[in-house]
Formats: sequence, structure tokens, C-alpha cells
Amino acid sequence: MRVSSKQYYEGLTDQVTSNQARLAQLQAQTASGVRVAQASDDPSGTARALSLQSTLSGLEQYERNGIVAKQSLSATESALDQMTKTLTAMRTLVVQAGNGALDDKSRQGLVTQIDGLSQALVQSMNARDGDQALFAGTSEVKDPFALTSGGAAAFAYSGNDGEKVVQIGPASRVATNVAGSALFATSETDVVTAMRTLKEQLSTQGTAVNTDAALKVTDAASSQVLSVRSDVGYRLSNLEAQGLQLKVAKENAQSTITSITGADLAQSAVDLKTAETVYQASLAVSGRISQQSLMDYLKQ
Repeated sequence: MRVSSKQYYEGLTDQVTSNQARLAQLQAQTASGVRVAQASDDPSGTARALSLQSTLSGLEQYERNGIVAKQSLSATESALDQMTKTLTAMRTLVVQAGNGALDDKSRQGLVTQIDGLSQALVQSMNARDGDQALFAGTSEVKDPFALTSGGAAAFAYSGNDGEKVVQIGPASRVATNVAGSALFATSETDVVTAMRTLKEQLSTQGTAVNTDAALKVTDAASSQVLSVRSDVGYRLSNLEAQGLQLKVAKENAQSTITSITGADLAQSAVDLKTAETVYQASLAVSGRISQQSLMDYLKQ
């Protein structure tokens, strides 16, 4: 079948346009370092990259959750550390209270100090991370512990036993809080009430002071706080390890995305040179044919 001049020129024009488009694409790749700028550049690669990008977004969310959890648990550890110091100071005062040679003034001085430490302990028990009480469970109450003026117990707890749990990995979760009921909820660890009883004995002239019960409760409370601190420390260590795993997973995902969508600069340079040669050649051919056609026309 004979090809008309019009068809031939249209085909030649299409070839030049195609070569020009390929050259422009390679120039853009070399300049940006991106091989897949749109889905049509590599449909299957784009699908893989989008899947990995979704995975990367999930990893970044786990990382943000871990940061929030670490902040809350670090604040909890700080509050527990202060409780430990307060309980140690309390124990020292309890031992001093057992001195039968104390005069009334000395006994009253101990009452004042014990009262101050009791308030300091409750303040630590009501510690917050921002506007959230650390030891209220999942309750929104601002101060879960409150000193009372009467009753069997010297303080009241208005929080709950709930845990605030966040996802920090595909198969890893962590509780970001400690319920106050895990600290001084039993009579064996109710050091605030034990201190109130001790203060009453010290405040009553002529009354012998029995420090055995106060020492036992103070030691039990210290052990309980230490146990909770150990658990919080374990969670913080787990967060640290999980954070390192997330970092590696993010780097791997990002590296794979780059390998799919990024341009091989060395290869791009070779391809660009080839495309430039092909394009220039097609222009030259087109120019010669156009010039020859014009000469043929003038000879007619």
C-alpha cells in the first residue's frame, strides 16, 4: 500500500514529538531525582510505593504514640521518685518518734514535720502530666487523692483502676499510666493513715508512742512504690527498644520507596544522552526531508 506524503509527514512529526517528550521526561528525572512522578510512569511501581507509604504512615503514628507514652511514663517515674524520697524521710521521723525521751516540744515538732510530709506525699499522688492526673486511672478527675479530716482512712481516692493503653507497634501496646489504687489502696500500704495515727499519739501528752505499726506500713508502702517504679521502668525500656525498631522499619520503608520512585542518576545520565542524540537525529531527518520536498516542488 502506497503511503501518501501527508501520512509520511504526520508519522515523522509524531516520531519527533515522541522523542521530544521522552527527552523532556528524562530531563525532569535527572533534575528532580524522581523516576515515578505520576502513576502512568510506572503503574505497578506506583501501587507498591503507595502501599509502602501507607505502611510508613502507620509506623510514624506508632512513633508519635510512643513519644506521648514516654512523656507520661517519665512524668510518672518522676512522681514515684519523689514519693520514694518522701517515704524515706517519713521513716526517719517514725524512728525518731520512738524515742521515749522526747519532750512535748520535740514531739510537736515531729507532728509538724510528719504533717508536711503527708501533704507532700498526697501532692505527689496527685501529680499531673499537663492537665491529666497521673494516678487517676482513666478518670478525668483532677485530684484523685484528697486528705480527709475524719473516718478510718486519712485520704480518699476518687479515681478508678482503668489503664490508658496505646499502640506503639504492629503487635505492641503499652499502658501509659498507673492507677492510684496500685499504690496505697490497702491498709498494709496506707501510710497517710498510719502517719495520722502516729501524729495523734505524739500530740497527746503522756501517751506512749508505738512506732511498730507505722514502720511496718511505711516499709510496705516503700516496697510497693519500688515495685511500681520497676514496672514503669520496664515499660520505658520497652518503649526505647520499640522506638529503635520503628526507626529501622521507617528507614527500610523509605529506602524501598526511593528505590521504586527515585531515578538512578547514573543511568538517567546515559538515557538522557541517548534521548538527546535520538531527538537531534529525528530533527535533522525531518529537516532534510522537508527541504528536499521544497526543492522538488520548486523544480516542477
